[in-house]
Amino acid sequence: LAFNMFSVMFREYGELAPAILYHVGRATGIAIYEELSSKYNVKDIDEYINFLKIFLAIHGDGLIKHVIKIDDSYEVLINDLIECSILKSLGLKYGSNLYRGLLGGFFEKLLKSNVKVSEKHCISRGSPFCRFIVSPI
Repeated sequence: LAFNMFSVMFREYGELAPAILYHVGRATGIAIYEELSSKYNVKDIDEYINFLKIFLAIHGDGLIKHVIKIDDSYEVLINDLIECSILKSLGLKYGSNLYRGLLGGFFEKLLKSNVKVSEKHCISRGSPFCRFIVSPI
């Protein structure tokens, strides 16, 4: 199902697909955070991050290897990120946009600040993992 979704998205929308995926991901990240806040009464940053790890793993989206705070930023390393594995199999080297957006929306709410999410390593570009840096702006 996911393979077909990404295949159709890039075939039908071409260069617009990454922007669409980013905004869908961002809205999803915000929704995950808000559900954790209201439904589960999560308060602590580490607890939010643990829930995000569980969410991605349960949905088969990827395995968050670690989230490390570096100064004001966070490094997020994800193994087996489904989006990038599919992009690699399609021969597309766009990098993650859906999950870059998801991390952006999630951390924007978590840190109560606008954030920039940059992907430093990506499975679709030949890396064995995806590595993101989330920084407040």
